[in-house]
Amino acid sequence: MNRRFSATLSLLIVFILLGSTSIQAQKLTEFLFGQTVKNPPKTILDKTSEAYLDSLIENTPLEEKIGQLFFVPAQGQFTNRDSRTFKELEQMITDYHVGGIIFMRGDIYGQAIMTNKLQRMSKFPLWISQDMEFGAAMRISGTTRFTPAMGVAATGDKRNAFMMGKITAIEAKALGVHQIYAPVLDVNNNPENPVINVRSFSGDPEMVADYGTAFMQGVQSEGLVATAKHFPGHGDTDVDSHSDLPVVNYDYSRLDSLELIPFRAAIDGGISSVMTAHIAFPGINTTEFLPATLDATILGDVLIDSLNFNGLVVTDGLEMQGIASKYSPGRAVVRALNAGADIMLISPDVHTAIDEVIKSVEKGEITEERIDRSFVKLMKWKQQYGLLQSENQVDLEAS
Repeated sequence: MNRRFSATLSLLIVFILLGSTSIQAQKLTEFLFGQTVKNPPKTILDKTSEAYLDSLIENTPLEEKIGQLFFVPAQGQFTNRDSRTFKELEQMITDYHVGGIIFMRGDIYGQAIMTNKLQRMSKFPLWISQDMEFGAAMRISGTTRFTPAMGVAATGDKRNAFMMGKITAIEAKALGVHQIYAPVLDVNNNPENPVINVRSFSGDPEMVADYGTAFMQGVQSEGLVATAKHFPGHGDTDVDSHSDLPVVNYDYSRLDSLELIPFRAAIDGGISSVMTAHIAFPGINTTEFLPATLDATILGDVLIDSLNFNGLVVTDGLEMQGIASKYSPGRAVVRALNAGADIMLISPDVHTAIDEVIKSVEKGEITEERIDRSFVKLMKWKQQYGLLQSENQVDLEAS
């Protein structure tokens, strides 16, 4: 009886020890076997290190890496959490892991509040971008408005372009914006242009180069990213790419001697981002009729190889009819990635597009290494600009 009781008591003690959450596994091992098991310390990688970026590539699922390449639109104003608009945006961030936001119209406080909400719900920090060609007031009420680019160039003083870029960046930075989609480097040499006109600094390519570079330097002096647009040039068109696909029939020599002059100057000056144009150049790509955004001849051969650009390539809005009227959301993204674009701006159907890219990787139409290349570019930016090491909250109390 005593022996049976003793055995039962011993088993009960072991079960209690095994089931207790308060006793460490190592102490249990010592109790049972008289040995000390040394667990290796958990390695915590420095988020500013190259090793951390390598770990992101290795440990981030393919669909999340693809999701990071999409920037989706948001309104910079109060949006009810129960509204369809907010829930769709929340789904884009939490389920599809989009990498960034392009804020549309709003107000100062509303955009700051929305930025903080969106950053808190994101697995990866969101890269915040915005159109601010003639100041933050282009999109945000209550901020500084400047005369459009052509008016700035008319002053004859490049310092005005620099200060325009600098003041715009100061206000953008205060709202948590990281990238400004400006300057416009299109040479407006077509009086019938329905979309560029006074958004361009001039019809003179050298003047566009000088004032556009000065604006870029003003933006970058505040630690923000400027974006040269719309590559390789939207100035000599009489069709708005928002509504259709413009066609420019010039050959490379004409492009090189005029439209590319401002872009070459900006790239030599250190610009780190370029936005593509939804314009076809059949005189340059003679084998396939494509918008420049989807054309490896334009983005690969001209921008990357000839102009030695190694920064981040952003598409113009993929919802524009220059793309959307001719390509499905998925095909547009696959073609843009293979052409050399990194960031997909305002896809009309992110869910479908991500699925199509995954299928294209599985079929070998695009490689995962190609996805990784753009993913790493963006994550390096997020690392270099301190997003990975902070909460990325706009200070609502700052004056």
